[in-house]
Amino acid sequence: TSEHTYAEKDICVLFCFHSDGSIELNLTKKQERPNRGWEVFPLHKPCKLSKKDADEFGSKKIPFPPQCWVKVCGENGPGTTAVLRYYVPLIGVECQCKEICLSRNLNTATASPQYIQESAAIPQSGGDMNIDGL
Repeated sequence: TSEHTYAEKDICVLFCFHSDGSIELNLTKKQERPNRGWEVFPLHKPCKLSKKDADEFGSKKIPFPPQCWVKVCGENGPGTTAVLRYYVPLIGVECQCKEICLSRNLNTATASPQYIQESAAIPQSGGDMNIDGL
């Protein structure tokens, strides 16, 4: 978007909320591949999006889409893994995609926070989620 000029659009994941009414990003999962020299962490805890906020997006109460901010930092050094592939399980959703992959190339990584954002008002039964900034 014009507000987030560093964000990149990637895949679109169709999903439905579980009964608790939130989506959480599990950023503590042990990674299968080494990601030396990289840090991935939420800028707020818990890193959750609520169904209520998604349903009310576009109203006067919630004019902006709900967001989970995630910061991705890569150390520019000889021991750093050149390409980050950080798998994040999605908790609280019903979908075929059980986790998303944050992927960054050390040469193009920026100091700006990367984020995951819902795209539009999500109907009661579910909707779609754009994965941005990956």
